[in-house]
Amino acid sequence: MLSLQHRQELISRAYVAAIAAGVGLNSSTRDLDYGIDLTLHEVTTRTSRKTGKTRIVESGLTLDLQIKSTINAITEAECIAYDLDINSYDDLRDNLVQTPRILVLHVQPSEEDQRIHHTREALSIGGCCYWCSLRGAPPIDNSSTTRIRIPIQQQFSQTQLIDIMTAIKQGTLHE
Repeated sequence: MLSLQHRQELISRAYVAAIAAGVGLNSSTRDLDYGIDLTLHEVTTRTSRKTGKTRIVESGLTLDLQIKSTINAITEAECIAYDLDINSYDDLRDNLVQTPRILVLHVQPSEEDQRIHHTREALSIGGCCYWCSLRGAPPIDNSSTTRIRIPIQQQFSQTQLIDIMTAIKQGTLHE
């Protein structure tokens, strides 16, 4: 059986992939973990000059995601507080990356049997995902973790994902 940590990670990836599929984005995972867990790819339609038929292709617009799962986030009045490891913090705050990247934090129920619920009508994933961009955040002196705060309204939803992709197109994601 998979470890608890690996089960949590796979549930989180499934959550994110479902949201992405719901808005029509393609997704790809990494074979090796170098700080990015999933890349989302916008797709568009093009008309073939040869046949005149419409085909679906990737547009080249992408978003890299680092996905974390936890049962230990702290819900504050206006935000979710989470202790992010310093290496991930530094990777996500990097100004020099070409592809925009965000953190997606899946706050899962503490009881494992509440993380996935299946009926004949639906499959649901417990908890909620939140997102933030740390691009350009200041360096931190801590050596192991830093507490980040994600506004509660930044739930990783279909609407929010459309807004994120629009902001990338407009160059305003990190403003």
